[in-house]
Amino acid sequence: MRRMRIWFWLLEGLLWLGFLALDFYRVADSSALKFTAILLCAVFAVWQSRDRDSRLIAWTLALSALADVFLLLLNRWYGLGVGIFLIVQVIHTLRLCGLRGLDPRADLILRVCIAAIAVLATVQFGFLAMLSAAYISWFGLNVAEALIFARTKRSSTAALYAAGLILYFCCDLCVGLNNLAPSSFTNIAMWAFYLPGQVLIASSANPEVSSS
Repeated sequence: MRRMRIWFWLLEGLLWLGFLALDFYRVADSSALKFTAILLCAVFAVWQSRDRDSRLIAWTLALSALADVFLLLLNRWYGLGVGIFLIVQVIHTLRLCGLRGLDPRADLILRVCIAAIAVLATVQFGFLAMLSAAYISWFGLNVAEALIFARTKRSSTAALYAAGLILYFCCDLCVGLNNLAPSSFTNIAMWAFYLPGQVLIASSANPEVSSS
């Protein structure tokens, strides 16, 4: 398992460097490399799924790859893509509750309430903005809970999970900034954060974590 993970990281690192170079020098479209890297994360997660915890991670990465079909490859149906990413965050909540030994109902209710407030605050900006607000608010709570878990558990795999969610969250912040004021920096930075985040999340599916 450890050897497979090292090969996974090396291959993902090469893909990461490859599409960042294409984006920086603007010599070719990098979408195929990016999607290949995300799909590889999903395949790796599915391959190592052996219990409830690792299966939840496999679902998050498989659905992320599906969302990227719309947001990256097709570049259309953004609402569907963001909606799928919201489902991904719901699954992350279920995983976090499982890791901490908590009943997920209270966490889900809290997130639904916060997401509803975010939706009401953005209703004047249209459906996509409302959906994005619900997603990012839900995601922020997951990041906070992952940090609490990492601080409590103090294991390398718990730290991988928290770090992965943080990088993933930084990607979405860059997406938001790029939508407000497009720039080459945010356009490159979003994927510079996104793939490493997904790689770390895929790597956090480990018996050491799931046994907590």
